[in-house]
Amino acid sequence: MFIQRLSIFRFEYYNITDPSWSQWLIGDWTVKLVDGVFLTSMSTRPLLKQLSWLLFGILLATTSTSQAQINPCQQSQQLCMNGAICRQAYLNPGYICECQGEWQGQNCEQRFPGITPSIPKECGSNFYSDSGVIVSTNYPLPPNDNEDCYYLVRIPSAESITFYFDAFHSENHKDGLIIYPGTTVNDQLPDLRTFIGTDQIAPQTVNTNQVVLYWYTDFNVPSGGFSIRYEAGKLKNCSL
Repeated sequence: MFIQRLSIFRFEYYNITDPSWSQWLIGDWTVKLVDGVFLTSMSTRPLLKQLSWLLFGILLATTSTSQAQINPCQQSQQLCMNGAICRQAYLNPGYICECQGEWQGQNCEQRFPGITPSIPKECGSNFYSDSGVIVSTNYPLPPNDNEDCYYLVRIPSAESITFYFDAFHSENHKDGLIIYPGTTVNDQLPDLRTFIGTDQIAPQTVNTNQVVLYWYTDFNVPSGGFSIRYEAGKLKNCSL
């Protein structure tokens, strides 16, 4: 066995002629890391066997990349319901549905609470752009009495969404706004956020790309309403 010692950038390299080695292949050389030291050996195994392992690695990497780029919207035409449009998204499950009017849920499969075919959604809008402004009914004038307004914010390329409360005025314990991270109105969510009164509200960031906002009023003391800006965080290229 022939051993040659080289010292490069504080690493010690040993060139060893030994046909029994079969570690990490680099060209005609194999590499092994032992106790923080790289050991290299000239391989005497058939070139075909070496190339087969190299091709296997390339194929595995290509397959993994192809799987990561799969667009769920192209795999199934039935993901989004009730006239919704499917968009590939960065976060799981890999897509969002741009719901129409009264619909909520991951696939726009259910109506908002209290909404039926005979009782349409009375207020609220849906937002699908990277940034925008959400305002209460009639703003800057007071909103209507007895409102139940739902706002969807869904951004395919976002990892998070931040809300900036430029103005917020509600009757304490009578009118308010609830932010539901996710796809539906769900009072059991541990991280829902409720805002009432007239106190200044710090920016609110939710680590999701889909949010529902619910604004409600009662019938006596009018509220000032709200104006809220939102922005997507950490935009990703989803080949949208």
